Order: sequence, then structure tokens, then C-alpha cells
Amino acid sequence: MVNLHMLLCTADEDVALLKASASSGSAAEWIVPKRAFPGDDVMFFVWGSGILAMGRIQSAPKLQTQGQEAKRYRAKVSDLSLLDPPISMGKLSEALPSWAWLRYPRMYTMPSGEITDVLRNLAVSPTVSLDVDLIEAQEGKARLVQHLVAERNPRLVAQKKQLVLETEGCLACEVCGFDFKEHYGERGTGFCEVHHLEPIGTRIENTTTRSEDLVILCSNCHRIIHRGGLITPQELRALLTNETNDGAQPTAPPHRGPVG
Repeated sequence: MVNLHMLLCTADEDVALLKASASSGSAAEWIVPKRAFPGDDVMFFVWGSGILAMGRIQSAPKLQTQGQEAKRYRAKVSDLSLLDPPISMGKLSEALPSWAWLRYPRMYTMPSGEITDVLRNLAVSPTVSLDVDLIEAQEGKARLVQHLVAERNPRLVAQKKQLVLETEGCLACEVCGFDFKEHYGERGTGFCEVHHLEPIGTRIENTTTRSEDLVILCSNCHRIIHRGGLITPQELRALLTNETNDGAQPTAPPHRGPVG
């Protein structure tokens, strides 16, 4: 099991940095425990709001020797993913009523294994209602949560986005070419949805999901792919091409915000 560290956001500037880094796909430096290791998971806690985001330790902790942070350790945190919605204080208190750290949060903590399991489950649960694959799945709740913990890792979506940005320079829909940043400017930076070619809801057991198993889609194409029975991106692209060749002039309806 990968270690989990809870990091604290203590000012509006911290939250702004976190959101900007998640949007751009860049790493952010944060105060971390000395015993953190690259590859460890982190969650970001904001007092009064709950857990706002997840990420992963990218670099080895480095001791600070000057200023207010002297004798503290900092490390780069990457693969930042905002939780939508955040895990509220109410949910945390209900799920972990005896966890004293919630009442007196310090700069960081490394929760016990039992608490870590609860936090990981809470982190994936808020996204279930937005995921078409899971809405259509006919699985028992207990198994579904375990499946999410094993395979629907927010880092996988973040890594796919970063890979496409590095190789293509943009996050354009692989069916219709829609690019949120091109149409909405900076407000659209990093926006897209990430589609599983093999829906998780159809898998009998845990399997490995690779980058090539994921596809960048706009909101409209993602929903149409799932509507009335799953089709492939290639099949949807053919439908779109046929409509255009028949003389139709399709216009793109407003796109809502991204799931991924």
C-alpha cells in the first residue's frame, strides 16, 4: 500500500497555488514530513472546507535552512487533481469521528492504515455520480468501491492529460477536435474528459489501465459515445463525418465543465 500524507492549506494563497497547479498540470512545492518519499500519495486539507485535492510526492524532501520555514522540509507535489466536490468537514467527521487530527490539524500527518482506507474511499466516492461508466454498472456497492480504489485513480487521468499536452500541445477532443482552451481562453485550460475504451463497469475483475486505454473527449462526444449503447470513438467520428458529407452544418452546443 502506498503511504498517504495529509497536508494542510493555511491561507488563500495556498488554495490559489493548488488550483493553479492542478489546472496547468505543473508541480507545486509544499511543506511535507521528513519521512515522505517520492511516489507517496498526498491529500490537501483546508480548515472549514475539508479535503480539496489529491496529488503525489515527486521529489525527495529537502530541508529548509532560512526564513520562517527553517527546519521544515519541502518537496514537489505533482499529478494534482481537484476533488469535485471536495470532501466536506461533515463527511470527514461522520466517517472518522474519533480522528483527533481533524479537530487540531497540524502542518501534516500520516494517517494510520485504517484511516487511510476510509480517506481513499471518500476521495473516489464524490465522482461516482459524474461517471457514465459507473452509472451504467450493475455491481454491488461494496465491490464497486474497492474497484474504484484499485483502478479509478485520479492520477491516471492527470497523467493522461499531461502526456497528451506534452506530445500534442493541446487537449483537443479525439473525435471532433474541440479544444476548451481554444474556445474559452485561459478559463478552458486543462479542461477535457477522459474516456475509458473498456468501461470499468463491464470488467469482471481488477485489470491494469494503461495510457493508451484512455481517450481525450469533449463533453458532448463523451455523452454521445455512451448514449443508446457504447460505441467506439472511431464509430462516432465516422458518424460525424457522414453528417458533414451529407451537407449538414452541425453546430457545437454549449459544453459543460469536465469530468476528468
